[in-house]
Amino acid sequence: MDVKKATRKKIKTTIFSVAIALIVILFALEAYMLTVDADKRTAPLPANYGNFGHVSALLANDNDKREEFSFGVVGDTRSFGTYERISAQLSEEPLSFIVILGDFVQKGTFGEHQFYRCEMGEPIYFPYPVFHVVGNHELGRGFELSDFEKTYGSSNFSFSYRGHLFILLRTLPTPHPAQETLAFLEQELSTKRRLHDKVFVFTHIPPVESPAFPARPLEDAETFVELFEKYQVDYIFSADYHGHSRLEVNDVNYIITGGGGAHLKRSNIYGNFHHAMVIKVKGDAVSEHILQVDEHEEFEDRLEHLAVADVSPWIMDHKPAVLLLNLLVFALLILACYLLVKNIRANLHAKEE
Repeated sequence: MDVKKATRKKIKTTIFSVAIALIVILFALEAYMLTVDADKRTAPLPANYGNFGHVSALLANDNDKREEFSFGVVGDTRSFGTYERISAQLSEEPLSFIVILGDFVQKGTFGEHQFYRCEMGEPIYFPYPVFHVVGNHELGRGFELSDFEKTYGSSNFSFSYRGHLFILLRTLPTPHPAQETLAFLEQELSTKRRLHDKVFVFTHIPPVESPAFPARPLEDAETFVELFEKYQVDYIFSADYHGHSRLEVNDVNYIITGGGGAHLKRSNIYGNFHHAMVIKVKGDAVSEHILQVDEHEEFEDRLEHLAVADVSPWIMDHKPAVLLLNLLVFALLILACYLLVKNIRANLHAKEE
């Protein structure tokens, strides 16, 4: 057999083999992603998660003011492994509840929120109440504020625990006006402040700016600060900035804790670490504790995220096109197999001659 012909046949055999392998891998990957999604597509938010009355009611029977208690605060948790490390450390703490300060999904789509609900069931699960502040990443064209409140409860929410008042606020950039949130905040403080020892407020966007971190502008920030000072709010916890910072203004403590897993701001040398906070309260004393972890990434998490948040929603939205594409690829697989077998037979026949 001619050497050039033999070389061409080997090249053809290699091309057909690679094409078959790639198509098989493609089908296997599609099957895996659909299997993962089928297993997790309908995962509900755990019953002890969300800004609902039945969640805060879990704390109602625990109001002994004499006892020390702790709660966790973490923000900007969207990641593929780092937040799992943080949650593992938080799980070892004797917490009464946790507040997540927003940006716990990559973007505002139903698929992203479905992935979050999957992760909250396994591997990230807390047995105590978990409350959610809405962040800018939670909302988008595919997931509006009404969807957030249907899924996670009111975006402006409050509850009492052991004689203290806890207020979660919706502080978002344009086009979400601040008037409704300000009215809610003033109503809560004017009617409940005198009945509570301390007040803890939770927001996504910080209401104050500091030289230590870049903060996006918050509409009516001055009014928020005026209310905090007027009613002697003790602590405001915020995120949005991916790091840690602390500021005290007119006896009000402002704490930024946005290092829950999202990429850190490498340009800033201050507070540049992944972390959550544990706040311990006993009588009039409040202490702040930082749980720091190293950045970590799980490939499996990324793959599951791709399946649940991206691939499956696209397939559901384009079923006819996906069916047609699968048929076309399957036809190419049959053709490649036929040409490979034909080429192998031709090689064998040539060798016999």
